[in-house]
Amino acid sequence: MVRFFGKAAAMAMLLAGAFAAHSQDPTYGDFIYIANADPFTDEDRSFIFTPSTDSGDRTSALTWQCMDDGLNVVYMHGKYLGGDSDDEVLVRYRIDSSEAYGPSYWGMMQNHESTWMPMHEIAGFTRQARARKTVIFEVVDPLDGERLRDSFSLRGLAQGLAVLSCAN
Repeated sequence: MVRFFGKAAAMAMLLAGAFAAHSQDPTYGDFIYIANADPFTDEDRSFIFTPSTDSGDRTSALTWQCMDDGLNVVYMHGKYLGGDSDDEVLVRYRIDSSEAYGPSYWGMMQNHESTWMPMHEIAGFTRQARARKTVIFEVVDPLDGERLRDSFSLRGLAQGLAVLSCAN
């Protein structure tokens, strides 16, 4: 989806800055809020993110962000993946001890270090995640079978979503 790729670099830069200086930003449980606006339209592009609890030497995060088409969910896995011919990777996740979802194909952002959840999955995923404690994500690169796995705390998600204009 072209609409998302154009913003990939900006989002990656925002997240990198947010990781470095997040102590200044409001927090909601384990989520950090980053206020952001489109420089031409002033539309809200704010987001919340939570860093992985176990990513090792990678910088990984789970984000909910306001974009042109509404609320988006991005899994930043923090390592370049090649993907398939459509620039997609296989992603599955498990919230708490519920049944695992997927794998399903998710598009990669331009930097190939992040993937975006298909729009039709966001409402259901967000509804489940609001009332839960943790989520585990796994991404598999169809190019070479490489697997990356990250866990994220969901503590504070409901409060963090409440400050995003596109989530209400």
